[in-house]
Amino acid sequence: MREEGGRLFLWVPILIACGISLYFSLSVERSLIVPLIISGLLGLLCLLPPVRRHEGSWLLILIFFWVSVGFSAAKLREVSVSQPLLISKTAAAISGEILEIDASDKKRRILIRILDGTAEGGILPHQVRVSDRFGKVKAEPGDIINADVFLLPLPSPTHAGAFDFQRQLYFQGIGAVGYIRDVEEITKSDKGWFIKRAAENVRFALGQEILDAAPDEAAGFLLAIMTGERKALSKGLQEDMRRSGLAHLLAISGLHMGMLGGTLFFLIRFLGALSPRIALTWPVKKIAAFVALLGMAGYLMISGMSVSAIRAFFMISLIFLAVLFDRRAISFRNLAMAAILILLFRPESLLGASFHMSFAAVFCLIAAYERFGDQFWILGAERALPIRLMQYLGGVLLTSLIASLATAPFAAFHFGQFSVAGNLANLIAVPLMGLYVMPLVLLSFLLYPVGGMELGLYLSGLGVSLIQDTAAWVADFPIASIAVPAFSPYLLYGMIFGCLWFIIWRHKIRYLSVIFIFLGIFSAYLYQPPDILISGSGRLVLLRAEGELFVNNRRVDRFERQRWQQIYGVSDNNLFRSDAATAASIKCDDLGCVATMKGQVIAFSSSRYSHRLDCQKADILIAEDPVTISCPKPEHVIDRFDVWRQGGHSLWLNGQESRIETVNGTRGVRPWIPTK
Repeated sequence: MREEGGRLFLWVPILIACGISLYFSLSVERSLIVPLIISGLLGLLCLLPPVRRHEGSWLLILIFFWVSVGFSAAKLREVSVSQPLLISKTAAAISGEILEIDASDKKRRILIRILDGTAEGGILPHQVRVSDRFGKVKAEPGDIINADVFLLPLPSPTHAGAFDFQRQLYFQGIGAVGYIRDVEEITKSDKGWFIKRAAENVRFALGQEILDAAPDEAAGFLLAIMTGERKALSKGLQEDMRRSGLAHLLAISGLHMGMLGGTLFFLIRFLGALSPRIALTWPVKKIAAFVALLGMAGYLMISGMSVSAIRAFFMISLIFLAVLFDRRAISFRNLAMAAILILLFRPESLLGASFHMSFAAVFCLIAAYERFGDQFWILGAERALPIRLMQYLGGVLLTSLIASLATAPFAAFHFGQFSVAGNLANLIAVPLMGLYVMPLVLLSFLLYPVGGMELGLYLSGLGVSLIQDTAAWVADFPIASIAVPAFSPYLLYGMIFGCLWFIIWRHKIRYLSVIFIFLGIFSAYLYQPPDILISGSGRLVLLRAEGELFVNNRRVDRFERQRWQQIYGVSDNNLFRSDAATAASIKCDDLGCVATMKGQVIAFSSSRYSHRLDCQKADILIAEDPVTISCPKPEHVIDRFDVWRQGGHSLWLNGQESRIETVNGTRGVRPWIPTK
């Protein structure tokens, strides 16, 4: 430990993350007082001289202290966003303040803080997010709206162990979703926090200007990279960007923040260098860093403040602060400080793909920079311009390769696919983005106050069109992306911890990382995807038989069906009433279907008139209607009330008995789970 020196600090965000993970893994909610007391006591123990003199005890207490800090931060965050949740569908008449509103008219989403309202179903949440399906809302952030809305409970996970949308929306301060049916009145208001109100107003106005002035084919892309709003992007473009490995260009992250801050930094230094007097007497480099900080802060405020944007701002701000205080700019220490800040103020971000992929990419890039960076740049020093240009392109290719390898496990885990042709696409798109599009985006921002934004948008739109063409070209490759079936989360945990262990330590103890990776790989062999999946509505059932997927209906719960297909790494499925289903021993009639799998009879009932017969012959009965008769033979009876109370069901068959997991059963009793 003594030999590692300052590297021990890099474990602080990891220990905080462990505490946050511990909080979110609980099945019941805990009091806030207990973790705060534990954190306080452990912190005091760390400061006591007798404990500090005994290095082993001090280090052990320090580890538990940081874990408790992570747990306490997560609980504090939960308390700060706590609010009533909607339990059932309801119509409501509300009066509220518009906090956020999309600039695009395509089913624009509106975040409303409810000031007053009545609902058929009882208590209303503090904040709701509704969509304007019929284009009736002509308003801006800060306006007061009186409207009739139809509200729905927060969407639950698609299956046990899937990403928890209820938790995500809960920590965003949203208690219900829905749509506006009719608008009664919209009035202006002067209340609210000025800075946040001003930022949202500027963001909305910018979005309107971009949609009006930018070329049609580039407007959605520019809106995404300038304000963080992706609603105007077509589904085709989003799929092309994902398959080509260019989806990271749509999310405001380190690439955009660094390019904008770097352009400002270079521009101010260049202007200062034009005057010998200023260049020799003023600290031009530090002034440029300060201006770049202000510019990035403004960009963050109007970008929607996503996790990736916040992480990028913290990270790059530390770089410019290092310039101000004459410290080393790029280091693991800066990355660790950025991670600590995000984990303490947004602990729920630890569970999202954005946090995983952005930090994984930057961590591995810094590791490569730390090991090979100096040699790489010395190689091209004092060389001719063509050599330096080739070096730049080689750096882009190497950066893309490292980032792709670092994020591939997370892309496979969260999205069921990863891009193969991404390096080629990035080799074209990233230099275009950095050298052409982002400088013109900065020009558009600077021209906005004087009304000349259209010129910058038109010029940047030319580069955006080339990026979109590149994405479409690469996405058409036969192996542009590879679908990956779901795998055990412990495999991902083993790879993450093994990588962290190997890179952070410098001592020979780093080679113990092989153990963590091996345990993760071993867990992958124990993982089996479910044989049967039932949606939370009870209307969609999926069956895996003979290596193929079968569903009872393709018209209902389409989102759930698409997410389920990712589990098995396939892009399509068959219907129960098809020739392929008959070959897989699935037989159907007007009342439902019966399948024989692994020696067990599974009945899918679509009518209550089949319940009596199914209860006599089936080992597992899945019914769309409530089963109201005595049904002793089936091992499991899953009806409409079961999925209403427990959410989606997952079943594993082993020939004699089955194992079942439910969405709410695996999550427990938490504040973001409505009690039914």
